[in-house]
Amino acid sequence: YTALRVGYPQRFVDAGSNEDPFPEAVWAEARACFEGPAADALLPGGRYACAKALAVAGLPFLAGYSLGQVCHFVQLAISRRRLLGFLERQLVPFERSEPAVKERCARERQATRPADSWPAATREQARVCLQALLAEGGGSLPLANVKRLFRSRFQLDFSETALGHPRLRDA
Repeated sequence: YTALRVGYPQRFVDAGSNEDPFPEAVWAEARACFEGPAADALLPGGRYACAKALAVAGLPFLAGYSLGQVCHFVQLAISRRRLLGFLERQLVPFERSEPAVKERCARERQATRPADSWPAATREQARVCLQALLAEGGGSLPLANVKRLFRSRFQLDFSETALGHPRLRDA
């Protein structure tokens, strides 16, 4: 909810909106920055804290935007533009982020876990084990429990990336 004063200009910015009011030139400059000089950047993990850090940095492509607008920029850079992503609770340029690593592993059908962990289930093993778990659970199984149950019950790692998917729900 928001409260707005009657008779005053409305400058509220919905930082969570999917609407993208930023010109393509801003995104092009941001991409060049995050893929170039700021490729090694570690930014705070929260949208607001990251926006503050970017505003303080004085990046030319964000000049003239309010902090609320920069928060919106950060949200879009994460969710729609894939310029930023999370790595261990911090924001980094997308190519260094956990989602980018998972996408690369999925394309190569490699597990993201180290080789010294449980062996990754093959597609056939995954199918058989999932059927067993679903039968025990009366036809349903919380997605959050799948990996833990595979390790504890079958001594296998359910690796969505080894099966060619970047996200567990897609596997």
